[in-house]
Amino acid sequence: VEAGQSFWAIAVAYKITIKDIETYNNLSKDSKLQIGQRLFIPGSNTQGYATPTPVGMIQVSKPEKDGKIVHTVQSYQTLSTIASAYGISVDLILQLNGIKTDWPLQIGQKLLIHGSNVTPSPTPRPLTPIEKLTPQSDGKYYHIIQSGETLSWIADLYKIKVNELMVWNNLNASSILQPKQKLLLQVTPPATQTPTPGPATATPSATAVPPTATATLGITRTALSPTAAVETSPAMDRTQVFWLILLGLAAGGMFLVVFFSRKK
Repeated sequence: VEAGQSFWAIAVAYKITIKDIETYNNLSKDSKLQIGQRLFIPGSNTQGYATPTPVGMIQVSKPEKDGKIVHTVQSYQTLSTIASAYGISVDLILQLNGIKTDWPLQIGQKLLIHGSNVTPSPTPRPLTPIEKLTPQSDGKYYHIIQSGETLSWIADLYKIKVNELMVWNNLNASSILQPKQKLLLQVTPPATQTPTPGPATATPSATAVPPTATATLGITRTALSPTAAVETSPAMDRTQVFWLILLGLAAGGMFLVVFFSRKK
């Protein structure tokens, strides 16, 4: 240490922090430097030493197991520098954290940068007082009066009119309610919602395909009667008839010749 040097001047000269000088030399904030005093200056090779983050520089936080990213605000950091470091817009940070641009950031404040990738399960809607009613043995619904309850409070609880409540129980404006007294509620609690199955999917039915005519190889022979033959081939049938008559006449003539020749 030389004359005129301070903790701040030494820290700036060696690009470290005053806290590093105090820690590695067992000094306190109230310690005073002495001329000729030897100080150990930690470096990058010093065990347990970490290079301090430059002022205003953003150290980007790593995502958690569920993908959520949370940034802890440090000194000299602003919404714009934080947004720029994470590559997002200032409006998105405001939306995720429910803050406004004119709200000052606090050192150590947690800012949500990226939400969780896990989709939360829907929270069931709490039952209303009228949905919590249980019918008695007679099938009707009753309210058991507790200390301090009034007709107007009970009517507002079940979203009914005071006049209706009074009529159902034969009460009037001067009636006095007693603890444990049963009040008839002529109401019908809404039915519990149950999932409705979707429409049944129509199963396609097989479409009947008409049979295709199949060509049959071969020749079908049909016996033709003489009448049919005559009808189908008039020219050829007349010739055949002529020759048949002629042959009949010739045969008859020869028969007669043979017959008479033998008789002689």
